[in-house]
Amino acid sequence: IVHKFRIRDKAPDESASTETKGYECLCIGSQNLGTRKSIVKIKVVRIPLHRVFTLSDNLIQILDSDNLQPIPNLKIKNVLTFGVSNATDQCQGGYVDICVSIKRNKIQIYRLDKLNMNLGYELSVQDSFTSIAMDSYGIIGCSETEYFSYDPSNSNDRRSTGSFNSIFKLDDPNTAACFTNISPGQYLLNGPNVGVTTSLQ
Repeated sequence: IVHKFRIRDKAPDESASTETKGYECLCIGSQNLGTRKSIVKIKVVRIPLHRVFTLSDNLIQILDSDNLQPIPNLKIKNVLTFGVSNATDQCQGGYVDICVSIKRNKIQIYRLDKLNMNLGYELSVQDSFTSIAMDSYGIIGCSETEYFSYDPSNSNDRRSTGSFNSIFKLDDPNTAACFTNISPGQYLLNGPNVGVTTSLQ
């Protein structure tokens, strides 16, 4: 189930200190996705499409962020994880790009507008990605033990498993592969004993 909440200022309590500012959270909408398992990933894209992307049971479903109603015929199956591009030029174009890691060691790139979702291209990888992200500079992803990057401007054969370049491998099984975006094209990767920054530029 997806719940939508609104946070607002809480009515002042006369017994409380005037310096303490409280907030309250109100549930203003809910939607049952009809899946067996819980949602493992959710992403809200307000601009430009007002959409909510959910992943459950290896299925991406897309909802209207205003009323949480599912968008008909916009689903992707066999999904392990996904990322929504944060490229700034999408706001003017009225679309968003989505990178999806699916079973059978494939990465798919979709473009979504208000009504349609089209597969742009597909890439092969040696191992399934557990996390993936995308911006205007390219794609970064990781398996359980290795980080990879993809620069579309330098890749002639998008079908090749060599399209993704290895950044580095994790030799310590106690170190989990994960990353976060810190600026356009810049990412902080979890490395052995220390975080490692990398650039897609």
